Amino acid sequence: MLGLCQVVLWSPSVQEQQLQSTIQACRQCCKCDVADLQVRNVLLAVALFCGPMLICFSFLNTVAIAYHSTAALPFGTICVIFVIWALITFPLTVLGGIAGKNKQVCHMPSK
Repeated sequence: MLGLCQVVLWSPSVQEQQLQSTIQACRQCCKCDVADLQVRNVLLAVALFCGPMLICFSFLNTVAIAYHSTAALPFGTICVIFVIWALITFPLTVLGGIAGKNKQVCHMPSK
């Protein structure tokens, strides 16, 4: 009897209803659409991944230039790296976020 109650209580339809009610509560509380939050989160992920790396790189390259080191990257190389990031990495991240947002949820059977 206990096993039967667990199957009834945790069936995918009940989980879907709980998920839908949670999404509705979030929409009412935040007064915004979940898709807007997902776009914001993708852009935030791009900024949080590349931002600290850019700050660290800029500081270290500035110190290397100040000491007239041969390890400092020239301005042209920095521009090429930025263009590669802007034309390849950023659009692929945004396209991946869009593909993830539009993906249908697959409910796997569970015990």
